[in-house]
Amino acid sequence: MSILELFLTITAGILILELLSQATVNFCRNKFQWLITQKKDETPKIDKKKIKKKYFEKGFDSELGWVRKPNTTGYDKRFFQFNDNKWGYKKSKWTINRFGARLNPGHEKLKKSMISCYGDSFTFSRQVNDNETWEYQLSKKTGFNVLNFGVGNYGLDQALLRLQREFPKNPTKIVIMAVVPDTISRILSCWKHFYEYGNIWAFKPRFKLNNFGNLQIIPNIIDKPEKFFKLKQYMDRLRKQDFFYKKKFKKEIIQFPYLFFLMKNPIRNLKIIFGVIKHTFLSNFFKKYKIMEPSDWHITKFIRKTNLRWTVKLYKDPQAVKLIEKLIDKFLKESKKFNFKPIFIFLPQKNEVLYYKNKGKFYMPFFKKISRKIETIDITTPLLHHPNLNSLYSEPTIYGAHYSKKGNAFVGNIIYQKLKEKGYLN
Repeated sequence: MSILELFLTITAGILILELLSQATVNFCRNKFQWLITQKKDETPKIDKKKIKKKYFEKGFDSELGWVRKPNTTGYDKRFFQFNDNKWGYKKSKWTINRFGARLNPGHEKLKKSMISCYGDSFTFSRQVNDNETWEYQLSKKTGFNVLNFGVGNYGLDQALLRLQREFPKNPTKIVIMAVVPDTISRILSCWKHFYEYGNIWAFKPRFKLNNFGNLQIIPNIIDKPEKFFKLKQYMDRLRKQDFFYKKKFKKEIIQFPYLFFLMKNPIRNLKIIFGVIKHTFLSNFFKKYKIMEPSDWHITKFIRKTNLRWTVKLYKDPQAVKLIEKLIDKFLKESKKFNFKPIFIFLPQKNEVLYYKNKGKFYMPFFKKISRKIETIDITTPLLHHPNLNSLYSEPTIYGAHYSKKGNAFVGNIIYQKLKEKGYLN
């Protein structure tokens, strides 16, 4: 074989591999949002009909990014396993009252509202009914109507901004700010898609530290519905203001030449590709795989482990830790301004508890540090010592999703005992 023939053979082989790589990536990307491509994900297209019906009318908020609208109702469903052979969904219902708080059945007519709660989905208590939230349990024990202003996927930054909006209309003696430890990643983002691939509607405000080390707000860049359809005009600002664009998103995006970019991050990319192909094959033969949502696929465990490593890493990042500390300081300032008792709580996800137990107390140094200046309630230690951690979460997986009915009762009781011990309920 001549040199020219060898060259042509190698070139043809590379071209075939490139075409196969491109076809494989596009196939997997259409089925699984965590394999991102330049064409679909760098500036994704927004479905006008879908976003108008599901988001603009029900959740969009120009300042906060999103919020549960007053007088709305919805359902949560999560795929789970009944036993070895049965699979299906379980449903829970949530209702937002006319004030924008989650319904607290049987307690809303109580005259006195002593406690209000702000935070993320673990404060909102997703995946349980309105009469199964930890706020409901706290209301039963205290005799007060505990207000629940939690919103799914919120960072501490958004929760604080919502506190500023809602508290003057709904003042209480005590304010509980409760978020997952992963909030340290959420406060670094202004577009969730750059960290949580596929969450393309979730634009938000964030805070940064200026040259003097003080908080400076970056308002929500996509603050009007029409801006969703003109993303190219705002992409430079979004990339500049979001921590994860250069640190994560840009490093994991796949583009031409596909073969090259696949091999830049082979472990991640090949695990996802083989995982998607395996699931696609199995779904042709087994019903339980066919009805699974992507969030429940086996390969999603790998994605969640990767994201958890980011959370752990950020608690070792001085700038990230300083930012969250400054946000705690802001919470303290708001408490003095509005004259309420501030309480801060971490509500850990199941995988965070397991990592904490097996590999190290990654967020506890921060938690102990802020405990010296603000009242905190430790939920992690009781979770670690519970004899059946699985029962406290709504799904029997490593991720666990949110707290179960039993888990919310457990958390509500811990908070009640702490408030009672400190004499805050008098």
